[in-house]
Amino acid sequence: MKNYSLWKMNSRVKKLNLYLNDKLYAILKLRDNTGVQEFFIDTPFKDRDHPPYKLKFEIADVYRGSKYRDTAITEINLSGLDVHCVASGSIIRISEEKCKNVEDIVKGERIVTYDVAEGKFIGSQVNDIFKVCHKSVYRITTKSTELLVTEDHPILTKERTFITLNCADSGMLDSVEIGLYSSGSIIYERIVKIEKIVGYFETYNLEVEGKKDNCFIANNILVKSEK
Repeated sequence: MKNYSLWKMNSRVKKLNLYLNDKLYAILKLRDNTGVQEFFIDTPFKDRDHPPYKLKFEIADVYRGSKYRDTAITEINLSGLDVHCVASGSIIRISEEKCKNVEDIVKGERIVTYDVAEGKFIGSQVNDIFKVCHKSVYRITTKSTELLVTEDHPILTKERTFITLNCADSGMLDSVEIGLYSSGSIIYERIVKIEKIVGYFETYNLEVEGKKDNCFIANNILVKSEK
């Protein structure tokens, strides 16, 4: 908060109506403070086999400002099924010689991706960028690198299939080898450690042109792009 007095002069959201496919699904009551506020709402669909749905937030009530009637929300972040991302600070390969942090990637930029079907690295345009905040991520560690990733972000395996960390506690990932970028070639390493980290994390996903299963490279690990 840069200016508390100015914040008090403007109206603040007191109550939000949450609509699911244009039907009222939940009423969210906010406290009148400047901090992050979290709401835990039952997931409307318990798995990923569902049609696309639309969420809408409607301002139903406000705390009146001392001077202005304007009302604004800084941001709303969603964490749940199908919100797979890598954490800010993850290093994205944009060419053989250059890399950038994921938060610095811009739409229209070209990055290095992996065409799973063809088995080769290519250049692809970033068509869209998604930013979400999460209250926990996982740190996966291999022999040569590590990456902070959400538990549902698909990671390429040696068998050219994808795994996520949803089953990390079951021991199913103990012998899995995942794909990594190394000087223009793909190599494979086992995951040697998985740690859950609780906090507040800005995370990102990239939608790139090309085939559905194409991967981008984060900290040299091949992770599936958004489609």
